[in-house]
Amino acid sequence: RLSDSVWKVNEGAWKLISCPRGYRVYNLTHDVQDCLPCPEGQHCDSDTCYECTRCPAGRYKDTTASTMCLDCPKNSFNPEIGASSLAQCIACPFGATTRDEGVVS
Repeated sequence: RLSDSVWKVNEGAWKLISCPRGYRVYNLTHDVQDCLPCPEGQHCDSDTCYECTRCPAGRYKDTTASTMCLDCPKNSFNPEIGASSLAQCIACPFGATTRDEGVVS
């Protein structure tokens, strides 16, 4: 059990209520409950997350269970959702630049 997870008694049994960011709540039965880490390219950005979602375009996440997707660096872009590596952030063509991080095109 993760130290930041929240449990509550519900009808005489312990129920997992929330997990730390980067993990999703998994409640199969009262005996099978856990905080499961979001895989690379996916994140949970709320305390009560039941399903990991893919990183939006312009962002990536290259570790399991880290809290947030990261922006692609300035002067790069990524049009795809669910990127799991910095290598998926594509350098701008010669002479082109971006103003910000996390650009999608």
